[in-house]
Amino acid sequence: MKLIIIFLSIVITIFAMQAKSQGLGFRSSQTNTIENRTSYNVFANGAPEIHGELNMSFELSILEPNSLGYICTVGEDVSKAIYSLSYFNSGNDKIRYLKLNLEGEKNLLTLPILVSELGKGKWLSIEMHFDVNDNVIRLLINNKQYQCQGEKLNELMLNKLFFGKHKNIIDVPSFAIRNLVISNNRHKFQFTFQESTGNTVFDQEGNPMGKVENPIWLINDAFHWKHRFSGTFKEFEAVTYDHNNNRLLMAGKDSIVFLDMVNNTMEKKPYLNSLPVPVRLGMGFVFNQQLFVYEVNDVAENSPSIASMDLNNLLWKPNSYLTLDKQSHHHNSYLDKETQQFYIFGGFGQQRLSNSFFCYNIANDTWNIPNFEGDTITPRFFAGMVAQNNQLLLFGGVGNETGDQSIGKKYYYDCYQIDIKNHRIKKLWEIERPNTFLVSSRNMVISSDSVSFYTLCYPEYIPKTHVKLHQYNIKTGAFSVLGDSIPVTSEYIRTNVNLYSNTQTKEMYCVVHEILNDTNSAGSGSTVNVYSIDNPPVPAVAYFAPSIRKENNKSFTKWIAFAVLLVLTCIVLLIRILLKRKKRRFAEEPIQKDTHQPTIADKNDRPQKNSMYIFGNFTVFDRKGTNISHLFSPQLKQLFLFILLKGSTKSGGVTSEDIYNSIWPDKPVRNAKNLKGVALNKLRIILEDIDGVEILFDNHKYKVKSCVPFYCDYLEYKLAYQEISNVLNDFNIERIEEITARGQFLKSVDNDFFDIFKKEVSEQIVGIIPLILKQKFTQKNYARTISIASILYYADELNECAFYYILKSNLQLGNKTASKKHYIDYIIRYKKIQGEDYSVPYMETIAKAEKYD
Repeated sequence: MKLIIIFLSIVITIFAMQAKSQGLGFRSSQTNTIENRTSYNVFANGAPEIHGELNMSFELSILEPNSLGYICTVGEDVSKAIYSLSYFNSGNDKIRYLKLNLEGEKNLLTLPILVSELGKGKWLSIEMHFDVNDNVIRLLINNKQYQCQGEKLNELMLNKLFFGKHKNIIDVPSFAIRNLVISNNRHKFQFTFQESTGNTVFDQEGNPMGKVENPIWLINDAFHWKHRFSGTFKEFEAVTYDHNNNRLLMAGKDSIVFLDMVNNTMEKKPYLNSLPVPVRLGMGFVFNQQLFVYEVNDVAENSPSIASMDLNNLLWKPNSYLTLDKQSHHHNSYLDKETQQFYIFGGFGQQRLSNSFFCYNIANDTWNIPNFEGDTITPRFFAGMVAQNNQLLLFGGVGNETGDQSIGKKYYYDCYQIDIKNHRIKKLWEIERPNTFLVSSRNMVISSDSVSFYTLCYPEYIPKTHVKLHQYNIKTGAFSVLGDSIPVTSEYIRTNVNLYSNTQTKEMYCVVHEILNDTNSAGSGSTVNVYSIDNPPVPAVAYFAPSIRKENNKSFTKWIAFAVLLVLTCIVLLIRILLKRKKRRFAEEPIQKDTHQPTIADKNDRPQKNSMYIFGNFTVFDRKGTNISHLFSPQLKQLFLFILLKGSTKSGGVTSEDIYNSIWPDKPVRNAKNLKGVALNKLRIILEDIDGVEILFDNHKYKVKSCVPFYCDYLEYKLAYQEISNVLNDFNIERIEEITARGQFLKSVDNDFFDIFKKEVSEQIVGIIPLILKQKFTQKNYARTISIASILYYADELNECAFYYILKSNLQLGNKTASKKHYIDYIIRYKKIQGEDYSVPYMETIAKAEKYD
C-alpha cells in the first residue's frame, strides 16, 4: 500500500504540474526597438464568430512599474470602434493607473493601482465584459468592479483581440499575462501558455489558435536556471541570505557585498572595523537586523568565534570566544528567533561524522547539548534542513551508523521531523535509490502548498559536476527532478551549495560558493555564483510536453487524466488480486513496467552560455548565450579541436610541428608558421567572449586551459567515462546519455587526423554500453534500456547489441508496434549502408533477440 501511495503521489504531482498555468511575457518599449517588441494576436489562425457579448479574463503582472503602454486592444477596424486597456505611470511613487479608452477618441475609465501590487511575482486579476445588448462595459480588477456606458459597441469586432504591439500601437509596457479565458454564451477558449519555444499559441485543447511575435515564454524561467551574479573574492567570504530584505550577504574581512534580489542591484560597502572572526566555513545568519558570522572550531586562542554586525552602521562586535571540540563541515543550522537559540546538527571533523545537536544561546553566550527522544538520526554531513510549523525537517546526507570515517559512507534518502520545543525526533520515511550517490544542499525550501520540500542534489565526490533541483513529498518521499542543471566544482570540502526562497518575487535561488584553493585558512579565495528559477519550477515532462502536439488536436491534459484513471483501475484490480492470493502474493504480483520515459530533456539539459559542443553539430555559445559557431571557419575549427583533443591526451599539448603536419601538411614550414600565427590570434580573439577557456603556450606546447563556467561536452564525456569505468551508477550513465544524444562525435569534422579520436570514442561507447544494457534489462528497466541502447547507434549505426536490446525491450513493454517500426528502420538503414538487403525476417530476428545476452 505504501508503494501504491508513493506511486499515486508521483502521478498526481506530474498531472498537477502539467495543469499549472505558466505565462507569456512582453518585451517592452523601454528596452526594445519597435520590431523587437511583443505582439500577440489571440485568434490569428481563424477568428470565431463572437456576437452580442465578450467576456475576457486574465491575470496581469506589471513587471516594471515605471514602464507604460498598451496591454490589450479589442477591435481592429479604425473606421468602427477599438477599445484599449493601457497602463500608465502617474509620476506618483505609490499609485499607477490602468486606463480603458475608446481608442483615439476618449477615456472611459481610469483605475488606480498601488505600486505595492506591481512587480515580478505579483499578479492582478483582470476581467473585461463587453455587453453589446445592454451597451455596458464592466471592468473588474481583483474583483473590484468598475462600469461605464459603451460607445459604438454595436460596431465593435469582438473577435479581434490583441495584446501588446499591434499595427500603429507600438508602446508596450513590461508585463506578463497568464490564464487567459475568452467566452460568451456560445464559445469558450482557455490559454495557459505552456509553450517554451515558437510563435504559435495553443488553447487548452491543444489547438493552434494564436500567433505571437518576440515572445517571452515564462515557463523557461521555471525550468532554466538564470545566472544572476558571479563574483571572485581574494578571501573566503561568509555567505548568507537576509530573508527580511530579500538580499544575499557576502561578508569578507573588510567589506560586505549586498546583492538585492528584487531590484537586481549590487552594492559593496566597507566596514567601520574589520571582521574579527576568521572565515573558514563561511557560515552566518541574520537576526534582528544583525549579521552573525561564526566558526565552531579552528579559531586561534583568545580570538572571537562569533561576531555580529549591525547591518545599518556596519560595526562589528565580538559575541563569543567559545568553540566546540572539533570542526563541523557541512553541518545544518536553525535559528529559533523566539528563544534566541541557534542550533547546529551533524557535520564532519577530525575524521568523525556527527549526529549531535549543539545549541548556542545568543543572549547568555553559552553552548549546550540538548537531548532528544524518539528516533535516532545516524551520523552524517551534507544533509538538508528546513523549518516548517515550528518544527524542522532533516533530509538525506552521507555518513554511516558508527560515525567513523574509515568505515565508509552511505548515501541517505530519508526524512526526519525534529520537534525543537518538545525535543522529539520522528522518522517520516526512507526510500531506496540504488546506485545513486547524491548529497543535499544545506538549506531547503518548503513548497507554497506545504506538501513538499525542495532541495538541491549533486554527487559531491565528482570534482566537476552538476546540481539539480529535487522535490520530495513530505509524507511519502515521492520525488521528482525539476528544472535543468547548474555546474559546480566540488573539489574541496569547504565548497557549499545552498537554496533560498524569495516569496516576494516567487523565485528560488541557488548559491554556489566554491573555494579556489584548500589551504585550510581564512585567506583562501573563493567564487560565488547565484542562479534563480521561478517558483514553482517545472519538471522536464511539463516543460517539453506542450511541444508534442497531437495531430488530431486532442487535449494532452485529457490523455493524462485518462492515464490516471487507467492506473487507478489497474491498482484496484491489483489490490483485489493480492487479497485473494495472499499466500502467493510475491510470486504472482505482476511485474511493474518501468515508468521512466526518455524525454527531450535528456537531450537538451545543457548550458547555453560559455559552452562548446563537439558531439553532433559543432556549436559554440559565448558568455551572453549567443551562438558564435559561425566565427569558427573550417580551418579555425580544425586548429582549435586539434589543440583541445590532442592536448587532453598524455602528450599534454601540441607542438608547432604537430600543427604544421596535421593542419597544413602541404605548406612550407615558413608559410605554415604564418598561417598558424594568424589563426591562433583569431582564435584568441573569439575566445575572449567565452569565460573560462583560453589557449596557452607552455613548455613549447599549445594547450587549451578551461575552468568553470566553461563547459565542453567532450571534456565532460571524458570525465564521465573515466568515472563510469569505476562506478557504474545511474548518474554517470545519464551523463553519457545526455552528451551523446546530440549525435556522432566530431560529426561535422571530416579530416583524417581526427579519425583516431573518433575511433577512440566509438570504441569506448561500444565497450561500456553493452554492460549497462545487460544490467538495465536484467533489472527489468526496459524503457531505460531502450534509451541507453540508442547511444550505441551514434558510434555504430548498425550495432547489433542496440538492435536486439531495443527490439526485446519494446516487446517486454508490450509495444509490438514500436518493435516492428524499429526493425523496419534498421533494415532500411542496413540497405543504405551495406548496399544489400537485411536477410533475416522479423519473426526470426525476434527469436534471435530473445536469446541475445
